[in-house]
Amino acid sequence: MQVLAPSISLSTPGPPAVGRGFLLGENMDEILQEFSFYSFSKCCINYSIFSGTKPLLNIRNMFSESSINYWEKGDDYESKVRNENTKKVERVIRKRTSSKFELSSIENCESNNLSDHITWLIGRLNNAKNELFTIRNDNDFETTIFMYFKVFQSPNGFLVESDKLIELLRFAKKLETRNFSDIDPIWY
Repeated sequence: MQVLAPSISLSTPGPPAVGRGFLLGENMDEILQEFSFYSFSKCCINYSIFSGTKPLLNIRNMFSESSINYWEKGDDYESKVRNENTKKVERVIRKRTSSKFELSSIENCESNNLSDHITWLIGRLNNAKNELFTIRNDNDFETTIFMYFKVFQSPNGFLVESDKLIELLRFAKKLETRNFSDIDPIWY
């Protein structure tokens, strides 16, 4: 059962005002939004595998989604460093010291309900569950679920069916929650 906040209907002459997480404009006389107390202004969920010693190409090849962040140990990447002599920022090419695979719901699930994002991620992970369970139990890999969300107003939280959360956590050793503003800019 989902509990809904009351609809808001306002008529506000004059300058815009902020109320309950929405921007109210001039002469608004309509229902602005109905939302669940468990909906967020933004949310997503990421599944991450990290290894300092083993490659992850086989895992990458099991997923066709475009929203995958992936690299292998030894891959080149561009970085910036401040040259102490010239005091200028310079670009340098470095080598990755670890392998990483990350699958995100950010571009694949349009809902503002974290439970919907979890359902999406479980569906994708189930396609490779035997391999992912093997990785989860291998000490050479670190597997983490990251939940990102930004709330309409504070305090707020999330509601997820316990069976769904338990099913998701079978794939990872860790669960971490973060503010949506902490998300890696690579996903934007």
